[in-house]
Amino acid sequence: MAKILLLDDNYGVLNAMARSLGKSHTITTSTQARSSLTRIFEGERFDAVLCDLTMPDMSGIAFYMMLRERCPAQAERVILLSGNLDAPAVQVFLSKIPNFRFAKPWNIAEIKSAIEELVARGEPIEAIQ
Repeated sequence: MAKILLLDDNYGVLNAMARSLGKSHTITTSTQARSSLTRIFEGERFDAVLCDLTMPDMSGIAFYMMLRERCPAQAERVILLSGNLDAPAVQVFLSKIPNFRFAKPWNIAEIKSAIEELVARGEPIEAIQ
């Protein structure tokens, strides 16, 4: 059973994703990128982090960049979700990272497959710098 963080500012999206994934995984939901970073920086680890790119508190891009700076192994486990993957700034960002990314509307089977691949890599353990 994978430990998954769902990060999105939309409660409806969080609830739908939690229902879809919660039957076979341990789910933590959050609407706040900054508090999610704090949890990770304090040592909590997730097998996968599903992160919306567009959030008012902190964008998914900023979340990813801060995570990559302090916890690179955890950043490798971020799956990016967005309704606008074609935006120029998003395209530039995505061209520089290898992470899974999915456009809305999502195919839950593809997301589950991405999670399975991340879980197969083993535990996301690392020292915090």
